[in-house]
Amino acid sequence: MIALNLRIVAQQLGIDMERFHEEFGEVPHASHDTDEHKGDEA
Repeated sequence: MIALNLRIVAQQLGIDMERFHEEFGEVPHASHDTDEHKGDEA
């Protein structure tokens, strides 16, 4: 479920999933931290 949420957030932010996987890996462990940082930057 977390992965689905991250995919939705990524799409909203306009991030390419391929690049997302390259940077965070297939299963990002720090999902909450990543989400918060993305929100602050955006």
